[in-house]
Order: sequence, then structure tokens, then C-alpha cells
Amino acid sequence: MPKFRLQPVLKLRQHREEQRKRELAEALAVERRLKDDALRLAQLRQAQAEQSRRRQKEGLLDIRAIIEVRTFIGLLDRRIHEQLCRVAGAEHESALRRAVLVRAMKDRKALDVLRQRAMLAQRLEEARRETAELDEVGGRRFAAAGADL
Repeated sequence: MPKFRLQPVLKLRQHREEQRKRELAEALAVERRLKDDALRLAQLRQAQAEQSRRRQKEGLLDIRAIIEVRTFIGLLDRRIHEQLCRVAGAEHESALRRAVLVRAMKDRKALDVLRQRAMLAQRLEEARRETAELDEVGGRRFAAAGADL
């Protein structure tokens, strides 16, 4: 197998690419968790609002209970907003990690192309050398056969 002199650099770039893939996976997992948390908060808010409306229609809430429920819903609204801000930050982080991964993949691919070209050049050189050796051997045999006549 022909040697590629930049093989250590290629291995380093492959390692970096794998590391970037792991980092992107972690960022996407955080993003997914934050989105799930935001969705749960939104579902809780919706359930509380529906329960409050239903209890108001039934006349089961006095003014103090209505104020408490609306205060709680306002608190949920603020938490949802904060969570959505975290989600936006996580999406931005994921986009940055994705861009870093793409750059790492391109860097590795460039070296991989160079390696393939170097291996092809070495194979062609070996084929030329073998052809030259065979030509030389054939020439000697032909010359030896001609001297025998």
C-alpha cells in the first residue's frame, strides 16, 4: 500500500470531524430538550386557561381565585417567553456547530482527495516502472535471441 505523507494530518482532520459531529449531536439534543420543555409549558398554560374558563362559566371562581389563576397564567407566559429565548439561543448554537462541522468535513474531504490523487500517481508510477522493466527484459531476450541466429 502506498504511503501518503499527509496521512497524520488526514487522521487528525477525521478525528476533528468526528468530534464536531458529536458536538452537533449534543447541541441538537439540548435544542430538542428545550423545545420539549417550551411545549410542555405551553400545554400547561393552555390547560390552566381552559380550566379557568370552564370554572368561571360554572360560577365556581370568586374574584380572588380569578386573579390568582390569571397571575399564574401570566407567570407561565413569562416562563414560556424565557424558554423560547433559550430555544432560539440553542438553535443559533446548533447552526454554528453545523457550520463548523461542514467546514471540518470539507477540510477532511480536501485531504482525502489529495490522498486519492497521490495514491493514483503512485500506482501510475509503479505501472510505468513495471512496464519499463518488462520492456528492458523483453529487449534483452530479443537481443539475445537475435545473437543466437
